[in-house]
Amino acid sequence: MIPPNRPPLIGKDASKSDLQQFFDQFNVQEVDVFKDAHISGDLAVAYYTWSAIVTPKDGGEQRESNGNGIIVLKKQHENVWKIIYSIWSNETLVRPPQSE
Repeated sequence: MIPPNRPPLIGKDASKSDLQQFFDQFNVQEVDVFKDAHISGDLAVAYYTWSAIVTPKDGGEQRESNGNGIIVLKKQHENVWKIIYSIWSNETLVRPPQSE
């Protein structure tokens, strides 16, 4: 995985650990909309947009965010597709703050 503004997380264990730390701290409501996909043999690439509402479990203020992403999938045994690469942007990190 290559999260926004962070170094890549290489391997299943690194990705799982990072996601677990995040979900230990936050509740997430996310919607992903797949816009395009291409399949060639046992590889596929998909482009999607996402939006989320993230609420701290400690009772802090919830935040909305959105972005784009690309995933690469590889067909495994019995026609099961697994993500092998994932990269996404978070538009709320690059959008300038709105003046009041």
